[in-house]
Amino acid sequence: MIKVSIIIPVYNVQGYIERCINSVLNQTYRNIEVVIVDDCTPDNSIQVLREAIQQSEKSQDLEFKFMAHSHNLGLSVSRNTGIKASTGDYIYLLDSDDELPLTSIENLVSLAVKYHGVEIVQGSTWCNNPSVAAWVSIKDKGFPEYSEEKEWISKQFINIDYTADCIPVTAWNRLYHKNLFSEKNMFFKEGIIHEDEHWRLIYGPRIQSIAFCFETTYNYFVRQASITTSKKTDNRRTVSMMKIYEEYLPYVAHYTLDDKEKIINRILKLIFKKEDAGNYNEHLDICKSYLNRFSKMKSLPLNMRLVFKYFCLPPCFLKWRITGLIFKGASFLG
Repeated sequence: MIKVSIIIPVYNVQGYIERCINSVLNQTYRNIEVVIVDDCTPDNSIQVLREAIQQSEKSQDLEFKFMAHSHNLGLSVSRNTGIKASTGDYIYLLDSDDELPLTSIENLVSLAVKYHGVEIVQGSTWCNNPSVAAWVSIKDKGFPEYSEEKEWISKQFINIDYTADCIPVTAWNRLYHKNLFSEKNMFFKEGIIHEDEHWRLIYGPRIQSIAFCFETTYNYFVRQASITTSKKTDNRRTVSMMKIYEEYLPYVAHYTLDDKEKIINRILKLIFKKEDAGNYNEHLDICKSYLNRFSKMKSLPLNMRLVFKYFCLPPCFLKWRITGLIFKGASFLG
């Protein structure tokens, strides 16, 4: 019988953690190990969580592990801590301010049984924010129930066109085969935010098999105080995204000219979107530093390197359309 390890990082979620853990306790599937990672939360989240477990009769047949960091290390480290401590056949990531429908794990596991050894079982997500819901649901997107076509899987993860009809960026709401971590070392990149984006771009294309569960297996609640929705007051996003692109760009040399241009335009959007930055001058300095690194990547064609070196920073008239013309016009260079 397949054992599932549910990893729950906990930080400053006192008002939501009881809902989250109760949704795990009430799962119809029972061969579950719950790994709780206290990321040095400053509130009473852990106390609330422990009390909910102790008061529930349904906690008796589940396994629980409590891990604790000595200081706050962030979501990536917390996930990695939980994954390394887990003993399940599959790993499932659950954010502590979200919840699971009653049959979530049962529905996902049924596909892991049906397609023995499948590396990922992707679930569908409900969201309380309609503008986000289309991006996290997998219903009505034409996915097959199962695929081991590597080129197709890679395309769904990379999502060069950045549309809502591909595999969700989010790392939660999927079963990960334990071998992805224990043998293939696909842990979450530490020291950045948007670690889900890094995982999908760097590791997603390496997935060899995937199954899709079209039942809703996750309830995602968008909160105003969350990392991804809060007003940006610093340039952590800038640094994180540039680090991600620095690691991702060496893989794009074989892409088509149009796809390379789309990637450049995505980087341009990051550079020029002031509302996502903190101090904009500092943001531009960070971008300039990384663009200089990109321009020296020997794995990239010369036309991409020239665009990164000369045509990605202000003045604004050198933005998307003109940069695209320059890029295509210089395509004979590489």
